Amino acid sequence: MTLNKNNNGQNKYIDYTSFSNGGNHLWSKGTVNNGLRKYVDYCNANGITNTISHANVWAWEGSKQTGATPMLYKYQQLPLMSSFANIGQANFWHNLTNILSGFTINLVPKHLRPDQIYTGLNPRSNETISDSRRIHQLIFHESGHYSHASKVGASYWAQLFASEISNIHLHGGDPYYDGTSPSLQAGARIGLAEGWATVTEFYVSNSYYNSSIIRSNTGSSRQHMSNVNGILEGFNIIDRPMNATRTDEWSWFSHGLIVDILDTGRNNGTADQSVHRNGSGAFLNTVLDEVSIQSGSIYNLGPVFSRLTSSVNSAADLKNPLMSAYPAQSSKINTLFQNYGY
Repeated sequence: MTLNKNNNGQNKYIDYTSFSNGGNHLWSKGTVNNGLRKYVDYCNANGITNTISHANVWAWEGSKQTGATPMLYKYQQLPLMSSFANIGQANFWHNLTNILSGFTINLVPKHLRPDQIYTGLNPRSNETISDSRRIHQLIFHESGHYSHASKVGASYWAQLFASEISNIHLHGGDPYYDGTSPSLQAGARIGLAEGWATVTEFYVSNSYYNSSIIRSNTGSSRQHMSNVNGILEGFNIIDRPMNATRTDEWSWFSHGLIVDILDTGRNNGTADQSVHRNGSGAFLNTVLDEVSIQSGSIYNLGPVFSRLTSSVNSAADLKNPLMSAYPAQSSKINTLFQNYGY
């Protein structure tokens, strides 16, 4: 008997027809599984020591295209999260499930609660061709959150996720708002976490597919990795509260800073294309990036991930651990953070 992917007991072929007809929930779940496997392989090769294992993952097909990483199975801390969010457990659960899925889902037992939720897994989002890349990009973002949560622990993640649910509750479904809600400290933690997840989203997508969908000031589109890197190298860091429209290239999230930490830097005394702006988008200063701490693969995220400890609650908090780890570049690291407004 000849073994192939359909009869070896390890793989299953799941046909995909058209999402408009429904019935592709098995394809959606299989695509999520494959994306998680890709993320684990990336972690093992690129310095992310806390990867995904024994997670409860919920997934739906559809068009909503959203994800979340509440870690409610690994940490089982719904009461703590609802306390931090200052809303009852029932309201917290409703905001989590209804906003994401569009369904009213009754509170389930602890052993069934999700670490990750993927809703509206539509491979045509922002594109005309149906494939797995868009879904995997979302998975790589949320899996970056999972690694971060696994490293920093239950209390840290409860505060972070509760802050985003609180914002959803207070600000019409927006988990991030302007970077100052539900407090300046909470906003700083959100900016760090979302920036890290945005970096994993782009780096892992680019490593597998040489492209990513990126939301720039001209709209959302799939771009070759060289164009994505160019957009991120021209990042605009916006002060909080941010009144301008947030995109992947204009944001108060930390991904522009992390990219500058990980890239090779200019090392010639001239500013790069990154710009620091006030909350309304007005120019403040250019960014001088002469930091070069990367070694080995350009996709190695270890130099930053290893510093994402439970005591690092903002992008600014990354500075001292990096200066301690790379003392020969401490002055350049300090200058980079100052140029970003930290």
